[in-house]
Amino acid sequence: MKLIIVHGTKEYFRDDQIRSIDQNKTFFHNVIIPGIALLPSCNSFMWIRREEINLQDLDPTFIFPRGYAPLQPVSEYVAHELVCARIRNDEVSYLKAPDYAKKIVNEFIKSLPQEREVITLTMRELDRDDPNNSRRISANVWSKAIDHLANDFNIVVVRDTGASHTEKKFDNSFECPEASLHLHFRMALYELSFTNFIKNTGPGVLLLYGMVNCRYFGELDNDIVAVSESWFENNFGMTKGGQYPMTTASKRFVWESENFEEIISLAMKTNKNEKLSNQLNEINHSGDLLPSLSIALRQLLKNLNHNLLEEDINLFKSMRVLMHQHYPGLKIESLLVEGATTAAQKKGVEKIFQSS
Repeated sequence: MKLIIVHGTKEYFRDDQIRSIDQNKTFFHNVIIPGIALLPSCNSFMWIRREEINLQDLDPTFIFPRGYAPLQPVSEYVAHELVCARIRNDEVSYLKAPDYAKKIVNEFIKSLPQEREVITLTMRELDRDDPNNSRRISANVWSKAIDHLANDFNIVVVRDTGASHTEKKFDNSFECPEASLHLHFRMALYELSFTNFIKNTGPGVLLLYGMVNCRYFGELDNDIVAVSESWFENNFGMTKGGQYPMTTASKRFVWESENFEEIISLAMKTNKNEKLSNQLNEINHSGDLLPSLSIALRQLLKNLNHNLLEEDINLFKSMRVLMHQHYPGLKIESLLVEGATTAAQKKGVEKIFQSS
């Protein structure tokens, strides 16, 4: 993969109110650029002006998101394509730490006083988008859990970046500022740990889509869009009890706040070799299938506005099988015909039918 990052219209970034320019610069240089090295399939990247891009000669399968054009960019920030990939039963791939970072983390683990397996706890300590403190860890619960787990494990706490050099949070634990500040170190620490705990925060993406064991507490809060019930259902196809799309069985999303018994149970149930498994979490658990199919239908119609690819035909076939098995009253053919409102969509639907 060759990644092209395109300059925005305001000091190289988008002209919006989501982040300040300084915040954009910090995020770009400390998350986006280092994050590229976590993609094993990416062998180069460029950061260039829009007028320097010529996409006309590129195979359409090389362009993501579908329909992107330099002067009319389209976004794909949420997990709609991951939902489609899960329905197609695509092959899973992983974010992966660079080898140099693993060597450094191995030395860090060796430096700990006792030779034990490591369990990490990643904290979110920002006030932003958390009026009810529902995205913060339950400190009292974790203090008790850490005291218990420290009898058998080295507990490493990864603080929020802005709190990485503040007063230590928990007794019987080790803090690791390097992981708070260095993305590659953080990813390597997660990979080399026995299991990893986290709660509703950005670095959770590394855990969900890395070769790791992960226990992700996801307390719902309908006052915050990004952790509301509707957000999970409409963007990830997840209803209560379900799991993130394209995640393996070594990752478990826990639909509640932390409690002592659950933490201890999850830690002790972890299979050390689980992280090596590529078995995907099911999508028809606890009612996830219908909202997932709805997302896939919308995404398929959206993509047909631009072109028809083999992945669209495969998605149609997989949806047809699932609907026949679980919702025989729904016909994917009828839903596509009814949903196709543009000439491009109607033409794409006809070609899908002809190819199937």
